[in-house]
Amino acid sequence: MYANDSTEYWFDMKREEIIGSSVFDLEKKGVFVPSITRKVLETEKKQTLIQTTRNGKKLLVTGNIIYDDHDQIKYIACYSQDVTELEELKAYVKKVEGELNSIKKELVELQLKKTTPSSIIAKSEKMKNVLRTIDKVAETDATVLLTGESGVGKTILAEHIHKTSKREGKFVSINCGSIPESLLESELFGYTPGAFTEANPKGKKGLVEEAHDGTLFLDEIGEMPFSLQSKLLTLIQEKKFYRIGETEAKTVNFRLSRQQIEI
Repeated sequence: MYANDSTEYWFDMKREEIIGSSVFDLEKKGVFVPSITRKVLETEKKQTLIQTTRNGKKLLVTGNIIYDDHDQIKYIACYSQDVTELEELKAYVKKVEGELNSIKKELVELQLKKTTPSSIIAKSEKMKNVLRTIDKVAETDATVLLTGESGVGKTILAEHIHKTSKREGKFVSINCGSIPESLLESELFGYTPGAFTEANPKGKKGLVEEAHDGTLFLDEIGEMPFSLQSKLLTLIQEKKFYRIGETEAKTVNFRLSRQQIEI
């Protein structure tokens, strides 16, 4: 191997150490990786690649074949250009692009949240404050009580909270005032097979279970019978309930939204 003075700087070796050495030995020692000469000999074609030296430099190296009069390979002429700073810049740009892509993805997700059918456009400052509050609530797992006059959109707000939250389960709604007291418990908590006369032989899953990993919205909760309120308290505090006819408690994970009409 023959070398000029620049190789001392690039390879961190004296020129005398390089001249006469085998490129294969130098590659094994990590002086430069990969060997452009080896690549050219393997392919018998001109090659260009990025070479890393043992002192951390990046070189853009091109190897050309020089033939003798008998079309046999006589030399492999290689010339190099230091592109260390360029490669570092490319790595930095790639890193920044990755970060920008992550930010773009987050912005798209945020935009999708803001443009879902449940999104609400508010004009009054009071309503804007309400939306700001429920957007903060949506990020938590807190139980929510929505109060207001009939027709002001409490159900829409409850759905908005669910859709802008991280919960992946269903939004399950039940109107406590429209279901007879005798049926409300079985609708909420479900029952085991044969729990009572006329019960489904296969049993029934209640709305509480349907809302697992989602949101359970109790409309007109003020109409709920007192006999169910203690069971509801256990459900809220411990996230546990009993199916009718069952002695072992079931555990669920949901957000509870409640609506109360103000008269």
